[in-house]
Amino acid sequence: AADGEPESRSFKIADAVMRTIEADPQAAIIANIPAIAVAAAKNPTRISDAAGYVDTCIGGIVKAAAAANASVLLTSSFGGNEHGEVSFYLGDGNATPIRESGTLADVGPTFAGILGLDRPEQMTGTDLRQT
Repeated sequence: AADGEPESRSFKIADAVMRTIEADPQAAIIANIPAIAVAAAKNPTRISDAAGYVDTCIGGIVKAAAAANASVLLTSSFGGNEHGEVSFYLGDGNATPIRESGTLADVGPTFAGILGLDRPEQMTGTDLRQT
């Protein structure tokens, strides 16, 4: 991938996240891995390649977090999803269960909950963690 393409940016972002986890496992990091954006091109080969890049990036982040005994919360939305549904992964060493369905509006309240903060009134979603 050329330096300006989403896949190249995805690897750079994942590398930065992994280095930060190693340096400070307690850090709260918010990152967007953009490779899946090429799905909008509706090119099956590009979509498959983008999914592979994202998978590799996520795998590296999860392994770095596990090695540092750090928590990781990953989310991804996919182009063309009119329902606002997101993929969501929470790795916190506690096997915290999460709801089977949610929307992008639920990510903020979940992150706030993980940080021990109350959900701001302006947030319409709810914490995805099952308690």
